[in-house]
Amino acid sequence: MTPKQRLGRALPDETFRRLKYRQVHGVWPSLRDPRRYSEKVNWRILRDRRDVLAWTCDKLAMKAEVARRRPDIRVPRTYWVGTDLAELTSAALPDRWVLKPNASSGRVFLGSGPVDAATLTHLRSLTADWLDARELLRLREWAYSRARPVLLVEEFIGRDEMPPPDYKVFVFDGVPQVILFVRGRFAVKQRTFLRADWTHIPVTNIGPPEPDLPRPPDLDRLLQAAADLGRGFDHIRVDLYDVDGEIWFGEYTPYSWSGFDRILPVEVDLAWGAHWRLPKLDRQGR
Repeated sequence: MTPKQRLGRALPDETFRRLKYRQVHGVWPSLRDPRRYSEKVNWRILRDRRDVLAWTCDKLAMKAEVARRRPDIRVPRTYWVGTDLAELTSAALPDRWVLKPNASSGRVFLGSGPVDAATLTHLRSLTADWLDARELLRLREWAYSRARPVLLVEEFIGRDEMPPPDYKVFVFDGVPQVILFVRGRFAVKQRTFLRADWTHIPVTNIGPPEPDLPRPPDLDRLLQAAADLGRGFDHIRVDLYDVDGEIWFGEYTPYSWSGFDRILPVEVDLAWGAHWRLPKLDRQGR
């Protein structure tokens, strides 16, 4: 760990987040009266400790909740859960599968067939810090502290070698307002922001976009699924896939970009923030 990392971890949560926000956005965040979307994400991370958010960074809990709310939506099958990767050498795995931590985002290994000794060695090296509590809480995101620290192997979504396009739907008070369409997740990633009516939102610093995307034939079904899964939250992001007309669940995301990615122009950050009515909390964040 570098001296800078040690200093960062020693700082109080709010001090750390204020400094990081200032470094990224060029301004200090307003946390007493947040208006930008990015400010409200930071407000939630620092203040909100309600039960409704406690399970939203636990992938196994997400799957159970989706099965309860919308049993018709496909949820990737779980083949294995544990902490000892050696168990995978005797696990019955399909031709294609995905290894990921239950309590982390952006970490994934696309596997195929049985796990042999060489693959096991590689996986042990790859996942060495995937269950490290210090790494999980590096950004001080509370809900990750409530998630079970295990690894899981699940079903691969899609028909081709790469995952299908991802529809990340930003839902506010049960209403889908923004869609982030992501293509090429593990290759040349293209990210396009759209309103719920599929009109393009020009976010100038996140891309490259595909501004002339045709409206998906299943858009209404995708948005209804996101609305149903986002019901009961002041805000949540619901990630979905559409594979040959079947809607698949990806994950819930309560802390998009940890509130640190810049959203430019600032008017877009403010417009998304205007959709979000923050809850009134007591001193315990409930």
